[in-house]
Amino acid sequence: MKITFGIEALPSKGLKHQFAMYTRCTQNRKHRRINTNISISAEHGNKNKGEVRKSHPLHQQDNQMIQTYYRRVPDA
Repeated sequence: MKITFGIEALPSKGLKHQFAMYTRCTQNRKHRRINTNISISAEHGNKNKGEVRKSHPLHQQDNQMIQTYYRRVPDA
């Protein structure tokens, strides 16, 4: 049973041009998303790396928070 993990940005409900960052877990072709409670604008998100760009004023704090969620997912 292989389990894969990743970070993805999805459009926020009710907020224009904002994306919510999620940790995604996939097992047996079924996936589960866990919200990281981080919402950023489209130009500050890097989809390829799954992180917040350095142009965002709180990029270090947000990226650290995303990595914390990413490490905790196997326990969830």
